[in-house]
Amino acid sequence: MAALLPKLSHETGKSRHKAVPDVHSACESVMNRFFEKNVMIAVQHVLQILCIVCFLVKWVHHRKKTQGESIMKRNRVKRFVALLLVLLLGSALFGCGESFTLELDPSGVQRYFLSEEAFSTDGLQVYKVSDSGEKKAVPVADCKVEAPDMSGRGEKTITVSYRGQSVSYPVWLAKEQKKSDKISVLYEGYLMFDCYLVGENKPFVLILPGGGYGSVSDTIEGQPFAEAINALGYNAFVLKYGTGKNGAYPQPQNDVAFAVHMILQYADHFGVSPDHWAILGCSAGGHLAASWCTKTVGYAQYGLPRPSAALLCYPVISMGEHGHAFSRKQHLGDTPTQEMIDLLSVEKNIDGDYPPTFLWVGTGDQEVDIANSRMLDEALTANNVVHQYTEFEGVAHGVGLAKGTAAENWLSEAIAFWQAN
Repeated sequence: MAALLPKLSHETGKSRHKAVPDVHSACESVMNRFFEKNVMIAVQHVLQILCIVCFLVKWVHHRKKTQGESIMKRNRVKRFVALLLVLLLGSALFGCGESFTLELDPSGVQRYFLSEEAFSTDGLQVYKVSDSGEKKAVPVADCKVEAPDMSGRGEKTITVSYRGQSVSYPVWLAKEQKKSDKISVLYEGYLMFDCYLVGENKPFVLILPGGGYGSVSDTIEGQPFAEAINALGYNAFVLKYGTGKNGAYPQPQNDVAFAVHMILQYADHFGVSPDHWAILGCSAGGHLAASWCTKTVGYAQYGLPRPSAALLCYPVISMGEHGHAFSRKQHLGDTPTQEMIDLLSVEKNIDGDYPPTFLWVGTGDQEVDIANSRMLDEALTANNVVHQYTEFEGVAHGVGLAKGTAAENWLSEAIAFWQAN
């Protein structure tokens, strides 16, 4: 199972690499090594060299007396002795320095930025690890840090160099764009989340519209939800996560992680509370929201806090027999293995730590088998997860706010459930 987990593009753990040559600092490192902790060894080398030189000088002097060598021959011997001295001294300088591997721990440093923001390495930990395994901290001030251009957006690389070795770690830049009263956060080509803010340090809901992992149904399950949530007094963000060619696992999960990172890190900027936030998803967006609440492919894999509640509308849950064929193909490809099917089938990955869940579906749903919601209800019940499950008679799939149907009050009920738990 572990082998199936994504190699996370937003990884925040430790980074350890073997030496990468840095010509600029290599020469400087030669002399620096001389003054490292092995300086006593260096002194021993020098004393040995002096003893050898004294012996050679005495030998040359003896040769001059006994054999009456010419001045030219004596000069040749002197040059030979000088060359030998240089070689031995160089050997001492290069040989006495310790061999180490440079290691970074960027987990405590800011790695998500709005463009034009000043770059910072506060919290970065740098270590040198000897071949024997001894680990010693290196002040960041003693390192050379190459910062990226902070005016763009997308993934950037930070390179840290120390005594001939270099290690890199990624950071991510997003750009804030304001049109009329609407603020959007842009990242690279497709990823964007729109901000619907009431501020006042109120909690927020992250909304994931449906679309079968082939598109994002913002006009039905995005903007109307966000505006209704604002009217109830809470902040909302609508995520345009990866779909189509970008809809394959784990890219949509990575996109949710990016949005959560940015919102939590810039909570003060957006005027939202970073605590007690909820995730809301419909249809395939419901699958993405529900899977992101599992430890196996969700929040725990990104080192992020668990949502306080999952609010799910007519969701795709399973990638198996009762799953939605189009969503499965978009997310897992034409021929997924059984292991991948199990990993992304939410009902198989529920445990007692799953967040409180508000779940509803209409009995008139002809798009996604109602068995998906029923399987999730059974899994939540089996694991004693607090949840509320409702089947609305005759309500179809993809109805959004469901006005004029038996489900028209679902959103206010979902918000009340979230706040009560």
